[in-house]
Amino acid sequence: MRMMNPLSLSRAIAAFALLGAPVCPHAGSFATDFNSGLPPGSALFGTSAISPNDGTGGGYTNSGCLQLSGALAGLGGAFIITNDLDGGAPVSSFAAAFKVLMTGGDAAAGFSFNFAPDLPLAPISMDGAGSGLTVEFDTLIDGATEPAPAIDVKVAGAVCASAFCEGLQAGAFVDALIQLNPNNTLDVVYDGLYVCSNLDLNACGYSAAPGSLFGFGSITGTTNADHFIDNLSIATSTTPAPYVQSFAPRGRQVQTNSAIDIVLEDDLTAVVPGSVGLTLDGATVSPIVTTNGSEMRVHFMPPSGFAFSSTHGVSLAFADNATPVPHHFTWTYSFTVANPPFIPGYYRTVFSDGFESYALGAVDKNPMYWVPGNGPNYAPNGSGNPWFGPLPPNAVVAPTVDGVAPHSGNQMLSGALPGDHDTNWCNIAYRAGGGQNFLSDCMLDWWFFDPVGNAANAGDFEDYVALCSYNTAPTNTDYPESSTPENNGNLYAGLDLSSPQYQRLCLGGSVFIPANGAYNRSNYQARIADAALGFGQGWIDTPARRSVGWHHGRIILGPLLPDGTANVYFYVDDLVTPVHSGNSISTNGFNVIEINSAQANAVGYFDDVSFAVASAAVPPSLSLALAGKTVVISWQGGILQSAPRLTGPWSEVTGASSPYLYNPASGPMQFFRLQTAATVPSLSVALAGRRVIISWQGSATLQSAPRLTGPWADVTGAASPYNWDPSSGPMQFFRLRN
Repeated sequence: MRMMNPLSLSRAIAAFALLGAPVCPHAGSFATDFNSGLPPGSALFGTSAISPNDGTGGGYTNSGCLQLSGALAGLGGAFIITNDLDGGAPVSSFAAAFKVLMTGGDAAAGFSFNFAPDLPLAPISMDGAGSGLTVEFDTLIDGATEPAPAIDVKVAGAVCASAFCEGLQAGAFVDALIQLNPNNTLDVVYDGLYVCSNLDLNACGYSAAPGSLFGFGSITGTTNADHFIDNLSIATSTTPAPYVQSFAPRGRQVQTNSAIDIVLEDDLTAVVPGSVGLTLDGATVSPIVTTNGSEMRVHFMPPSGFAFSSTHGVSLAFADNATPVPHHFTWTYSFTVANPPFIPGYYRTVFSDGFESYALGAVDKNPMYWVPGNGPNYAPNGSGNPWFGPLPPNAVVAPTVDGVAPHSGNQMLSGALPGDHDTNWCNIAYRAGGGQNFLSDCMLDWWFFDPVGNAANAGDFEDYVALCSYNTAPTNTDYPESSTPENNGNLYAGLDLSSPQYQRLCLGGSVFIPANGAYNRSNYQARIADAALGFGQGWIDTPARRSVGWHHGRIILGPLLPDGTANVYFYVDDLVTPVHSGNSISTNGFNVIEINSAQANAVGYFDDVSFAVASAAVPPSLSLALAGKTVVISWQGGILQSAPRLTGPWSEVTGASSPYLYNPASGPMQFFRLQTAATVPSLSVALAGRRVIISWQGSATLQSAPRLTGPWADVTGAASPYNWDPSSGPMQFFRLRN
């Protein structure tokens, strides 16, 4: 079955009318979905191959595709369109659109798109080949002079422009567009982003040479990855004409209230305003068309917006004022709307530690054979203190240090010495999961102190917390019994970092700092090990700015997905909007909390670590019993309050915990009640065109009012998500009632 390309260029009437090019005797096109094998007029070299269209091909929708190279060392190949699409005439413009997947292996090294008259009929590397134009998609972070991951534009092998692209390895098929415009400028769009826009190739000494051929290439070395191409569409022209200068929305994260905006630019001929026609999802719509000199803007706002997770197709038709016969053009593309926002539910804490019950000094519970009596917090394996670590001692329990007071209480966890590389583990599966890994619906919460912030030496703070999966973590005790006097208590022999079932979800300061490539020392980083995004090893810059002081960190695993993984959400201070999210990749679940301190010259601090699992909201319940002349009050899910009269005033019973003992003879008569524990209902608002989408979770009731001061009333029949049209009546305010 032929799939719709992310962007396609088509001709109309009896001439070659392709996007970015007018009708002329010399215009060419090439299109394939690789479902029928090697396309006519093309050739494969090296280990490149066309996968079968049998449901196992690995292409977009698992169809056939071009496999430039696989996730194995020592592979290399090329795909070259051996037919000159323009019969020897020099090209004025072209647009090449395709879907690309880079994933697996060691996330390296990338591939190249080439257009040159002297392409070798042989394997081509990611660096490109020939004396013409190369667009290099470089994922190899190797300390070379070219930063990575990045998209580089080259002319005759020399870099003309380079753009860091943190999301280059998206782990899924994404749309790519490479467009040479009639004015000899270049656009590169990747996964919805204009990585390169109107790049002046004249300044780089480039002009399209007659007889140029198109080709893709990729070579793997000791580092490797899968490099797959699908749904390839190329259109060329030899005469300047109007072209699409920009288009929106694009990519896979489009907002629900996005408008269709396309900008056309005149060249040798001009767009005829009355010729513009726009369709959305196959239906003709009426856009607003405006002109400003040589520029024409086409704008359309869908009245009902777009649904979350939906995919839409746009087609724009227009004609120019060429004589004696106008040329007709069609531009089509598709985009996908973002998924609905994640709204956490209710959580029940199953583990917490504020480090108040420990002796000062090394927190490690495992033996230190060279210390008489072991360390200050030694405990038998499987009981007492839950924290252990490799090559103890590691982090230390400390009071106020250098003016830094614990986040709460009198003690906190600190790295021992600058650059000590301290690691401490808690086997949370054993401690709170009955030995079973946590697959989904759980939350790791903690506080960390950053002593540096975004100062010039911000990179000295590399401390972080992680939720990990180690398949060698035992299910019936804290740590593997591999710590002996002979290996000085080395526990790396137990929690094997090279385990095939190893996974880490990290948040804090990155310990991976590439020699080249973007790494923002002013922001905190998150990591999903083996994820394709980021600047290396799954680390990615978050928008959360570094600052001196205590910060609230949180990692949430969402519901279990059909493939056995879960989505992951990272939070810093703002516990409503995640600073990063992605897929957990691993289907093995998570079993270890890991605190990494003193990883560099700046020593951070940690406090109030907790782990919780999702649960239904617990309704408050209260029971009374008599024990002699004492009343025993027991409850769950609320705060105990008392009052001298039924009408109040009510106040919290200070320090009361269930069961609470009350002696009626100790004073005047008292009434007791439970105040529901403060669980703030979460509410999110999104725009979908001109409509407002209100979403919430739990059993709370949506209310509305004409003024912020009320009167408030329940919205009859409202269920999440609730759609409200602001034009349906006067202004309204909304809130949730428990």
